[in-house]
Order: sequence, then C-alpha cells, then structure tokens
Amino acid sequence: ALGGWRCAIVGGSAFALACNSLVGWRMINRQPRHELPHDVTIYVALGPRVSAADDGGNVAAVVDGLEAKLREAGREVSVVAARPGEPPPVPRVELQIQSTDQGDPAMRGAGQLVGGLGLVGAAAAGVTSAAGSSGVVIDVYAVPASGPVTFSGRVTGTTFGNASDSGNVAGAQAAGESIAARLLR
Repeated sequence: ALGGWRCAIVGGSAFALACNSLVGWRMINRQPRHELPHDVTIYVALGPRVSAADDGGNVAAVVDGLEAKLREAGREVSVVAARPGEPPPVPRVELQIQSTDQGDPAMRGAGQLVGGLGLVGAAAAGVTSAAGSSGVVIDVYAVPASGPVTFSGRVTGTTFGNASDSGNVAGAQAAGESIAARLLR
C-alpha cells in the first residue's frame, strides 16, 4: 500500500521513513565546531565490492540526493571521484560507499558514471535485502581545510517494495538527502 507514494523524509531521529524507504544512522559524531563551508566538495569512494559490481543506480541516487539538498541550501557543490594515488581535496564531504545491492534495473549504469572512474574505498560491508528491495551503506565524513574530522557517521538507506516514480533507488536518494540535512544542522 505504501509503494508509489511520494513522501517527505522525517528528520530529527536516528531513522527516517519516506513511504517506501527507510534511512538509519549510527555512530554519529558531530564536533561542536562543525560548519559546512559554502563551497562543498563531495568526494566519493567505493568499497571494493561496490566498485567491482553494477550498483543498480544507488551510488548515483545517493550523490544526487545529497547534491540537490546542498544546492537548495545555497551551497556550491562539486563531485569528485576518489582515484588511487591522488590525495583527496580539503575541505570535503567524503562518502565511502561500503555496500549496495540491487536497485532499479532502469537505472543500471547510472552509477557507472562514478564506478567507471576507478574509485576505491574501505572494505565492503554486507547489506541484506528481500526481493523487491535494495539497500546502501555509506560512511560519511566532513573533513575541514585543517584539523580533525568534524562530522562522521554511518547511514543506511533501504528501499522496500517499489515506488512508481523512483524505483528501487528511493532509499539511496533518501540517504543522500538525510546526509545533507545532518551536515547542515
């Protein structure tokens, strides 16, 4: 009954329900001096299993959700793919995509824009999903121009069922939007 409805993310708690998706946070560490700069670089790194497989569009949906919400908040945003041997930019919002599964078959290949750039990251973690669902696990870090990380956490985005307007990537997009909301607080 929930599939196909378009709903807003409920903020302020560890979990947010967006009709056919669920976003959960854990291990959140926010320093009192955390402030997101006006110019934001989203630095995307994939775990080995994610970079070796078709992610079903989840990676692109996470980045799209995060980028859209940051732009709505008036931030200038650029997206940079992690590359072996290249130092990451500072400041940055680093997304380490630990795992992703399934996704919308129509979006297959959308994540290849990112995946095809030779991304690397931390070891992959597993996501379990039922038929008709998809999921993504992301470690998030806000790295200032100098000093230690000011924000870190792990977010999961899960889609259950299927939404007619966003397919099985709704949970990944909701995770990206939730990342933006937490970073902007």
